[in-house]
Amino acid sequence: MPIDAARPRRRSSPLEILETFRRIDPEVALKDVCAFLYVCENEGISVGELAYLLGTSRSTTTRTVAYLAEGVAGGPPLVDLRPWPQDWRVKIVRLTAEGRALRDRINGVVAEARPVAPAPEEEDGPLPAAPPARTALVRPVAAPYRARH
Repeated sequence: MPIDAARPRRRSSPLEILETFRRIDPEVALKDVCAFLYVCENEGISVGELAYLLGTSRSTTTRTVAYLAEGVAGGPPLVDLRPWPQDWRVKIVRLTAEGRALRDRINGVVAEARPVAPAPEEEDGPLPAAPPARTALVRPVAAPYRARH
């Protein structure tokens, strides 16, 4: 279905959140966005706990946190990395003032709760039938080659 420029559509909330990050850094990775959102929900989380939630290694998570702490795309830092008071070897991640401002913007998008667009069949009726299956244009593969020993 072509896009109708005369009828602009507002973005869904999930897409608007991703676009908010892309306005900061057009090449931001999804893991960086997820890490930031996890820190927003769990301020004071340790790097190890964040790695567990992200499903990544500690070294990858450390690089992700460094990216957020050094300032995304040359901007201000969004998080701060500090030693945990009870054990200096454990690093905790907290939001900076700029990170809290971004969190508040994201919360505003979430408060509007615009759903993802409906599927085309919900909007304009059923989708057209799939084209008929094509006959194979490639010969069947012969038995796998077996090396002689």
